[in-house]
Amino acid sequence: RLDIPVLDLRHYLEDELDMHQLSASFSVRQRLLNGQGHADNQLIWVSHKPHNPEPLAFEMIDTWMAAIAANPGQGVVANRPAEATDQCFDPPRACYCRRS
Repeated sequence: RLDIPVLDLRHYLEDELDMHQLSASFSVRQRLLNGQGHADNQLIWVSHKPHNPEPLAFEMIDTWMAAIAANPGQGVVANRPAEATDQCFDPPRACYCRRS
């Protein structure tokens, strides 16, 4: 059981056969589904290589953690911000695909 927010941020590198393949993100998601019955505490963010949404990721996790600190009895999932969704980014900072 994983009781913390997880934001899996990766560049799309499939064309380069990079060792940081996107499939690992979905492998983790499946492990969460198998182990705890949901993956509501995991976000997957994907970006083209030249774009770095890391500052946005830290901002999102900070917002989520602040909500947990303010309402600890509600748990991780209930404190998930509405804007905390799986996302794909295209430079400069534009989100072109979002899944809630």
